[in-house]
Amino acid sequence: MTTSTTSTAQSTVSGFGALAGHQYMSLTTFRKDGRSVATPVWFAEVNGVLYVNTSPDAGKLKRIRNNPRVTVAPCNQAGKVSGPFAEGTARELTDASDIAKAYGALSKKYRVMRVVFGVIRTVSNTIRRRPPVGQAYLVVSPV
Repeated sequence: MTTSTTSTAQSTVSGFGALAGHQYMSLTTFRKDGRSVATPVWFAEVNGVLYVNTSPDAGKLKRIRNNPRVTVAPCNQAGKVSGPFAEGTARELTDASDIAKAYGALSKKYRVMRVVFGVIRTVSNTIRRRPPVGQAYLVVSPV
């Protein structure tokens, strides 16, 4: 069922079916003042929920800690949305078994690309003399 939102001119749908077959999704989080911030991210769907990884100091993670409401939509690498938005709630994973599940799902979906980008991140941090940064994992559930 497609409905229009009153706050934006975007259409929203229930569930995450519109993301099937896509490599990127636009993850929209909300600031304390209500303004939205959209970010293109890799994701993996498992049993109706979405897994995302990010830097532990990423703005999206800080915003989710303050407000778990998110919207997601298929998009390209640059963030250009190509389908309907779906409402969800997000939270950071802290349990080791949940993190392992998210890691496995993302590794399975992105395989070589994930390894290549990890090497690039490590080399970039070494050149810039930044300390190694771990990863935080999120789970997004439909509303």
